[in-house]
Amino acid sequence: MKNFILKTRKGMEYVVASKIKNYFPEASVTARPEGFLGLVLVENCEKEVLEEIPEIERVLPVYSICRAEIDEITQTVKKVASHFKFGTFAVRCTRRGRHDFTSLDVEREAGKTLSGKVDLEHPEIIFFVEIINQKAFVSALPGNKIMKKYKHKESVTSFLRKIKVVQMPYLNPGAYEMGLRIGRAAQSFEISEVIVGLYQKHPAKDIIEFTAGILRGVRTRYHIQKKTYTRAVETVKISIDDIYRVFMDASARKRAFVIVTDPIGTDFRKVSDELSENVKKADEIYVFIGAREGIPKGIIRKSEYVVDLSPGLTFATELGITASVIFLMSLLK
Repeated sequence: MKNFILKTRKGMEYVVASKIKNYFPEASVTARPEGFLGLVLVENCEKEVLEEIPEIERVLPVYSICRAEIDEITQTVKKVASHFKFGTFAVRCTRRGRHDFTSLDVEREAGKTLSGKVDLEHPEIIFFVEIINQKAFVSALPGNKIMKKYKHKESVTSFLRKIKVVQMPYLNPGAYEMGLRIGRAAQSFEISEVIVGLYQKHPAKDIIEFTAGILRGVRTRYHIQKKTYTRAVETVKISIDDIYRVFMDASARKRAFVIVTDPIGTDFRKVSDELSENVKKADEIYVFIGAREGIPKGIIRKSEYVVDLSPGLTFATELGITASVIFLMSLLK
């Protein structure tokens, strides 16, 4: 018999509470403790019972409860840690309610008291501090149970940093919103750069509106990534250049590889093997993407690789980066 703090999707708390009662009538169950969504507190239950309930996102065994005071939390984490053997660790705090400290303060101060090395990516053990107003619940789980989705997987971030997208501007009504979606997509993949490729003179207002949307999209996605990822996040560079000049310069570089996406191009399935070898060897990969107007015919004529990523379909402008990057990642086989 143990006590647990359970994490669920918002709105599933009472469903989980009802199922626990059906499985284990003796258990004491509190859904949405003190009004906080996504939480269920359980006393006198078995872990095996809880793990059978699919609506539960995470089962955290509660090893100790203390007041939500940073000094007391730090000492409690240290006490709990003394019962485990580990070489590397991480501390994660989720704070609910008003306090004179932050979650980062808890993680930093608690980490200072523990022996071993901090490892935010592949820790042997993770100590959880779940704060609900004036109470702090301290838990611990093996790191491989939490981080296993990353185990034995090689990150694609170094490959994505090779990619530079040359995006023709979208200058129709809704240019800012279109730029916003493009910026978010670019930052989601953390590619190296988005170059807004111009082939003629345009009113400054139209270009500013489109590029302002891209910059805003990059910023909003970046802030989300900073909160979510344990690793450093790099922002996508945004620039404006002449599309012909960029094409000629990239084509002349020995370690750069140029791909033009266009519906008149070759079916991607027919050139995937050939492209795979080229993208693996390249130091830079330039992908040219059209908007409402396609890539200039002169560039298409001089390009070695013009690829149709969706034969029979023409996808929306904001999907260009997503479709292109996912295609390029699929070549890493």
